[in-house]
Amino acid sequence: MFGGLIEVRGTVVANGSNRARSRAGSLKVRVPGRTAGRVKAGDSVAINGVCLTVTSRRGDLLSFDVGPETLKKTTAGSLRNGERVHVELALRWGQRIGGHYVLGHVEGVGRVVRVRLEGRCRSFDVRCPGRLSRWVVPKGSIALDGVSLTCGRRRGDVFSVHCIPATLTKTGLGDWRVGTRVNIETDYLLRAPRRSRRGRSGSR
Repeated sequence: MFGGLIEVRGTVVANGSNRARSRAGSLKVRVPGRTAGRVKAGDSVAINGVCLTVTSRRGDLLSFDVGPETLKKTTAGSLRNGERVHVELALRWGQRIGGHYVLGHVEGVGRVVRVRLEGRCRSFDVRCPGRLSRWVVPKGSIALDGVSLTCGRRRGDVFSVHCIPATLTKTGLGDWRVGTRVNIETDYLLRAPRRSRRGRSGSR
């Protein structure tokens, strides 16, 4: 479980995953020392919003295995060496949550279709897979590349998010351009009740 507040940005050192073939692979990410020092093998770490299990740590270098399903539904397989990524460690019991509950279970990949400058702030219009749009609610929460954001308006399968300068500075959102592909996780607290009701009705 995560909170959608990015702690640091890491750097991809090696990506042995093959998104085109959707085969299992590996990912190595260099993480600033103070954060890396809090991690051990077996821990969960979100990389651009994707929950991955640390297989080993050598100094500030974290290694992960990446499964076929992850390659299919996320941008993990297309990460390039040298690319900077969002890093968030799993929440601890009793820790304060400043964003919203993020599971790290990315549901699909969206694409930035418009960028608007609003003073020192910036707004992005993102097109998401049609099946996900019903879970995108104006004023509701959404995680994009692991960043907890609030949805603005939604028209069909396109929704907007607004980012303040602090978010643009601490994360990689300031680098987003038209065409940028982003991992999307909708708010689990919206999805869970409906799925629960569907499960009960299906068992009768």
